[in-house]
Amino acid sequence: MKYLFILTLFCLGISADIMSQTIRTIQDPSGNDILLNKDSSFLTVINNHLMLYAIDETSNNRNILVTNGDTTFWLLHTGFDQTFSYTPFLTRKDGEILFRTGNAWYISEQTPESTELFYDNQEVNNSVEYLRIFETAAVNISGNNLLIEAKNKLSGDTIILYHNTETGNTSPFGSKLRIIEGGLPMVGPYEGTGFITSIFNSNSQEWSEVGYYRQYTSNLTLLLPLGNKEKYSLNFVAGDRVVAHFDDGSKKIYQYYEDPDSCTEITQSLFPNYTVLEYQNLKWTTYGYPLEPPLSYYNYFWKGMNQFGSVRYFVLGALGEDVEITDIRNVPDVDFIYSDYTTDSIYYYNYSNLQKGLIRYQIFNGGTKKDATSVAFDSDYKLRGYLSQIYYGKYNSQSGKIEAAAKDFLNNGKYGYLESSNGKRIEGPTDFTFLDDKIFVHSRTTEGLKLVVYDPNGIVAVGPEPKVTLGISVAPNPSSGIFNISYRNFNFPSKLTYIITTDQGTLVFKDKLFESEFEIDLTGKPSGKYNLCILSNGSKLYSTSLVLLNK
Repeated sequence: MKYLFILTLFCLGISADIMSQTIRTIQDPSGNDILLNKDSSFLTVINNHLMLYAIDETSNNRNILVTNGDTTFWLLHTGFDQTFSYTPFLTRKDGEILFRTGNAWYISEQTPESTELFYDNQEVNNSVEYLRIFETAAVNISGNNLLIEAKNKLSGDTIILYHNTETGNTSPFGSKLRIIEGGLPMVGPYEGTGFITSIFNSNSQEWSEVGYYRQYTSNLTLLLPLGNKEKYSLNFVAGDRVVAHFDDGSKKIYQYYEDPDSCTEITQSLFPNYTVLEYQNLKWTTYGYPLEPPLSYYNYFWKGMNQFGSVRYFVLGALGEDVEITDIRNVPDVDFIYSDYTTDSIYYYNYSNLQKGLIRYQIFNGGTKKDATSVAFDSDYKLRGYLSQIYYGKYNSQSGKIEAAAKDFLNNGKYGYLESSNGKRIEGPTDFTFLDDKIFVHSRTTEGLKLVVYDPNGIVAVGPEPKVTLGISVAPNPSSGIFNISYRNFNFPSKLTYIITTDQGTLVFKDKLFESEFEIDLTGKPSGKYNLCILSNGSKLYSTSLVLLNK
């Protein structure tokens, strides 16, 4: 067996700790509050962790912080210079990510021990530099193959390489491409990955026009020509519709048809007499990511300008008809969210001064219900849905601040602040990220954007002040194998027992603690989240979530 945990116990003379709601700011291993950059931190949920780029104040370097809300550590041993460029995290195969810092590409399974060099652009024996890497659909393997845009160091020519994740082989790709964007969703019944690119024709020695292509192994199929633009961007609605963005801000909608395996424009037949400005799937709350996608498959909103220059917003009604939300005519920007539990309503932020706070709009009768507020929310504030709840910002007239709140559709639609057991709340909730039962709030403060975790199953100490401090250290931590456990102070008067359960509550292991140093081995147990509980004479002293990572 093999268990992963870090904890510091304040063992009480008489009383015990209790499970309760807690709020705490995510800090680095040195105890410094982490500051987010909403555009460049690349906060990402991977397996049972959050990963983000952050500044290590002890070295003044940038590093990658990994946290599950209870434990945090730096992924890289030394970090890298703040002036170096870096990339978002790509998935190479199950549990393995790929990223670049400076001139080095790395692969990792979210532990320092598993982080290895994938490719070094400065290595003298490497004839090319890897510029960009894209995920592509793989054939009969677990994970993604990679399409690599590289530059020949001698000629300066850009070439495309294909990396097979299963074999580890990298070879020239069959076509010469100018990739604009990769890793896009796919329409239609066929396997593949979407790319916006043009292809070089070796016979005519000319480049094709830019288009949306399906890439599968070495094959490229043109699904939608995109013409010449300053900027190319697509989004995808209702499964098989592609929305192309144009330089003047307008959008055109295309429907994919299996025969002839291409997309046909349907803008005017879908929305006659309107210039379409937005067409998006609605965010929704049912179940929540990762159990369900963050966007609804079948509910959408669209924004259009009529022939008189008036901007209107529409949502899908119960009978499939478009219903206008009349309260937000000519409003420049709105953030919508939908719940499958209230099919007669849609919720939104109106970023203008006309309506403030969270608005509930009755689709059938046009009525609205809103939070009383004197503060207009700017467009940094976003609505999110998770596990049948809407998470949003609610104005508190007593504090004069916008504070994190939720509407729970499984609890009679109850509204309430995210509040700890001692009354603490979270200010400036511009966004939310979710991991298991924890809510990570992007909190705007006077010091910057912080990451604050609301834990509905946290630990709060009750009773007299601790008489004895029992510190447990784990090395290495995280680990994919053996965990060496040691106590800083083992002078404890009571008998201690620890139990491990799965996240579903199944008992995995139970044993007594006798020695100040011992070894735990979880070899063979599946990776994932576990729960640790420490007992003294049958009374619970401590409980926390554990994460096991196997290579």
